[in-house]
Amino acid sequence: MHELDPITATLNKYFGSLATQVMHAVHVQPYNPQAPITETFAMELLVLGLLLVFFLLVRFSLNVENPGTIQQIAEMIHGFVSDQGESIIGHGYQRYVMFATCVLLFVLSSNLLGMVPGLIAPTSVATVPLGVALWCWFYYHYHGVREQGPVSYFKHFLGPIWWISPMMLPIPGTSSVAHLEENVAAASLRLTREDYEMLSTVPELVASR
Repeated sequence: MHELDPITATLNKYFGSLATQVMHAVHVQPYNPQAPITETFAMELLVLGLLLVFFLLVRFSLNVENPGTIQQIAEMIHGFVSDQGESIIGHGYQRYVMFATCVLLFVLSSNLLGMVPGLIAPTSVATVPLGVALWCWFYYHYHGVREQGPVSYFKHFLGPIWWISPMMLPIPGTSSVAHLEENVAAASLRLTREDYEMLSTVPELVASR
């Protein structure tokens, strides 16, 4: 059997029985009864814990006159997301900055976690990026309906010409199950350390020509 990393093994040691009880309560059978908490879920919890620590450090180190390194990093991230939100959404973008920042930091941290020896990137498992995508999809449409009303919001998906609306309504890339599976698989692709090293040599090759 695959040997678990220390974090996953520790979680299963102290919370494995509780996780099994919760899964049985909702009529779900654990994939591995000896280790009901999977490595993917353990890594997601690790990312959540790291982000909570980061947010707390930012909160308790705020200083207007002498901002520290952590505050400067947080302000840089906030500025980047705000600029993107303003250029894409426009007026009223401020209310969505917090959600977009959380998604950005979760995905980025999950990807970078895979570069730590012995740990895996949660986003390398298709269900994780799919879950993030579905959460963003519902969030996006919820606020669209909230701002414009259900009729006006869904009407713009049909396009300006009514007789071609059946061709405009389907979401691109989901016209078949195969396309949807390919899109989800593409979101799970991750570069290895060797891939990064190879890509780092590209500028040198271009400059030598």
